Amino acid sequence: KNIGIYSYKEIIGYQENLCQYHHRRERHCTRCANVCPTFGVDNNDDLMELVFSPIDCIACGACVGVCPTNCLEYEELPKESLGEIIEQYKGQRIFLCNTQDYRILASQNKNLPSDFLPLVLPSLLILNENDLLSMVQMSGNALVVYTQNLSAPMEFLNHITQQIHQQNFIFAVQQVEFLSQLELPRIESYFYQNRYNKPYRESFVQRLQYMVKDKDYGLAKSVPATQSRKDSVFYGEIKVNTQKCTLCLSCVGACNVNAIFARSDDFSLRFNASFCTTCGYCVASCPEDAMELHKEGIMLNPDFFRSQELAKDEPFLCVECGKVFSTKKSIEKVLLMIGDSFAKDIKKFRTIQCCPDCKVKVMLDTTNVIAQEREADVR
Repeated sequence: KNIGIYSYKEIIGYQENLCQYHHRRERHCTRCANVCPTFGVDNNDDLMELVFSPIDCIACGACVGVCPTNCLEYEELPKESLGEIIEQYKGQRIFLCNTQDYRILASQNKNLPSDFLPLVLPSLLILNENDLLSMVQMSGNALVVYTQNLSAPMEFLNHITQQIHQQNFIFAVQQVEFLSQLELPRIESYFYQNRYNKPYRESFVQRLQYMVKDKDYGLAKSVPATQSRKDSVFYGEIKVNTQKCTLCLSCVGACNVNAIFARSDDFSLRFNASFCTTCGYCVASCPEDAMELHKEGIMLNPDFFRSQELAKDEPFLCVECGKVFSTKKSIEKVLLMIGDSFAKDIKKFRTIQCCPDCKVKVMLDTTNVIAQEREADVR
């Protein structure tokens, strides 16, 4: 009787297979928990699992806006539905506002200028940089946001347009009366269909490439969190010490956004910086301590959107069957580490240089080993 009755519903959807925190060895991404103003989402470092509390969730959507892999979804307005809404604003000047503030403006009988069309969302915190750039490119106009402070994705998009167009394309306003005084810049329209089944940065890259084309506009800096604003946007790149790297591919296994991958045709390790979320899990997973993460931002030139070679090695052939099964550097390292211990046992020493199939064969083939021992004695 004293406690009362409370109702709630699940606002946030979650796909753990896309999460950059779920069941990893170390904590490298808890952006959703860091930005949550309540205990709607928290992280359990003992289990390495996110913990959701619909009772504590206030439906602000901040966790959705900062998630770099689309593993969180705002159930009341999924991103695919948002994309369909944005398509209706082709060629329009957008007045972006959240539902609560729009109701207040309506109650005050505030009127928008006739050349503005309101886009009212449950929360503006659900928007990432790709959502915002979608609005700008679909409308062909700068975006007006009814807010006191711009979010990190909004600031980051301004960093980009400052480099490319030397002006902001996201404007914060607190007085509707000022809208008629704004001289909003226009931008070339780009009608691109977002890829909702993949991390949003893949769509953002396509949109950004259209703006950059073949030019070089320098660095658009990342936006770190501040005391007054917990959200952040980071882009960057990985550097590899090629002398240390053995192409063990631990970093490839650690990356779940395909920013790091290997090519079997030339035994190279490659990196696409535009897909990287700068979580740093690849750096922690590298057994050679050969990787460095730099989170300065996006280099606005064509090379940033192409895969770059981080390291390369020669294939190592099995000494028994001649099949490629490893890289030269990795075998050399194993020989350096345990070669001396195996030097007196020809069979063991040879297995280091064998593929998995031939390794068993060599261990069980005593005839071949006896012949090798006699040959060694003669020498």
